[in-house]
Amino acid sequence: MKVLIEDLRKSNSERFTLNIEKLELDEGRIYAVLGPNGSGKTTLMRLICGLEKPDCGRIKYGDSFEAPSGEVAFLLQSPYLFSLSVLENVLLGIGSKDHESVKRAMNLLEEVGMKEYAHAKASTLSGGEAQKVAIARTLARKRQLVLLDEPAAPIDISSIGQIEDFIKKFNVNYGSTIIFSTHNPSQAARIADEVLIMWDGSVIERGRAADVLSSPRSDETRQFLENWRI
Repeated sequence: MKVLIEDLRKSNSERFTLNIEKLELDEGRIYAVLGPNGSGKTTLMRLICGLEKPDCGRIKYGDSFEAPSGEVAFLLQSPYLFSLSVLENVLLGIGSKDHESVKRAMNLLEEVGMKEYAHAKASTLSGGEAQKVAIARTLARKRQLVLLDEPAAPIDISSIGQIEDFIKKFNVNYGSTIIFSTHNPSQAARIADEVLIMWDGSVIERGRAADVLSSPRSDETRQFLENWRI
């Protein structure tokens, strides 16, 4: 799904305003949104998925100004798991409990390294384990547009590569547009086709991940990358 943002503005406080004049995101590509805390990454994603309404401006999804029902998925920064088993949580993302759905859910759990916990209560999981299940549930079926807010933040280093591969595989299989936020430029380089740099509520730089991260054009981007290396 192609996404077009025009004259988008959202004020959350006297100190912060999201202000994006124009932003086009092409169908089937993976975009990483990078920037320091408070730069507007989460606000932008919440506006795109419809959890928040802009003060002004518009967002176009393909040929419509309304996001198509059931075609947009959003993984919150702190996702919620229901008081069910791990398997049942993933089945909620599939929307069915038949034999084929159970088989698919188990395959998804295997891909994120959580198959052995399928029948455990979700409430017994650690934060990183719960995040893996939430990612499997979010990517349990085809969506035209997927937004992931810091998807790998609570996951242990040994499992991050597995989750990154899972996200890339979903993009290849379904051709979905994927937008994910991260503080980690290395992760952006591994997953994303393009990188968007946010600063003080605006997108100040964008381009191929390798180009932006190796040869940033703005002082703010250079500052962010230097601080990250520290």
